[in-house]
Amino acid sequence: MRRLHNSSIILTCLVSLFLYTGCAMNLADSSRSGRVHDINIEQDVTPDEMTALIGDEIRWVNHRTGSVHVVFLDGDLEHVSCQRGFRSLGMLQESTKVTSGNAASLCFAKAGIYKYNVRMEANVPSGEIIYKGTIRINDPAKF
Repeated sequence: MRRLHNSSIILTCLVSLFLYTGCAMNLADSSRSGRVHDINIEQDVTPDEMTALIGDEIRWVNHRTGSVHVVFLDGDLEHVSCQRGFRSLGMLQESTKVTSGNAASLCFAKAGIYKYNVRMEANVPSGEIIYKGTIRINDPAKF
């Protein structure tokens, strides 16, 4: 009887895992083509404006000792072809927490201008500083 109970638990876990991965968005974890462009987060965010091509990977690298939050505005993540760190429970999130020494990245599948904020703790009255950034994605077919 105990063996049957253990088999039921294993089967339930496997079915749950299958449903979870099958329902998750089908996005690659990194760019299979294109270049990787780093946005470095230290005392400030550099560069604050970037131009890349469709399919290039944009990577936010946290060099600070504390965590930061990268937040996209206006539903900009509707046109993403790959991601790392922006998914939670199978759903693409418009913000992510990047811990110290780690990175998160996105690849954009559509030309356009994408705006984001980087929020980080600081010794200011509000307790945090918000840096604004802009990514311009160009279509390589139009060059």
